[in-house]
Amino acid sequence: MPRRPGFALAVVLAALVLAGALAAGALWAARLSMRDAGGAVRRAAARAAAERALTLALRAPDWDTSWSAAGAPGLLAVRAHTDGEVSDSVRVVRLSAGSFLVIAEARVGRAPLAPARERLSLIVVLDASRLPRRITAHAWSIMP
Repeated sequence: MPRRPGFALAVVLAALVLAGALAAGALWAARLSMRDAGGAVRRAAARAAAERALTLALRAPDWDTSWSAAGAPGLLAVRAHTDGEVSDSVRVVRLSAGSFLVIAEARVGRAPLAPARERLSLIVVLDASRLPRRITAHAWSIMP
């Protein structure tokens, strides 16, 4: 059997290239997974911030009693709040004499990371004490 000089070197170099490619692929997949996990955390924080903004908007201290007075349909108020990376805004829209649409939007994250955004809305009606109450037939809804 003839000897092939340099054959072992070629095999070892090919194996090293293959191992390097596998390692690079594993690092790339890990980086992508970390980026996706960070995005999921920001999306969950945005959802929580939007739900919190909706809940606080309906509480007695934040609900302006002048909104409960009779008036024309339309936008009544916009309120914004920022706390570090989290910013939210709430819009209150009068639909009719006793019903309102409350829209909360929250953003989490700053550049260079892509911020997460969540928008929730809720239809509320006024109860006997002229305070807002959720309609039982509806729940939170996600708006695009």
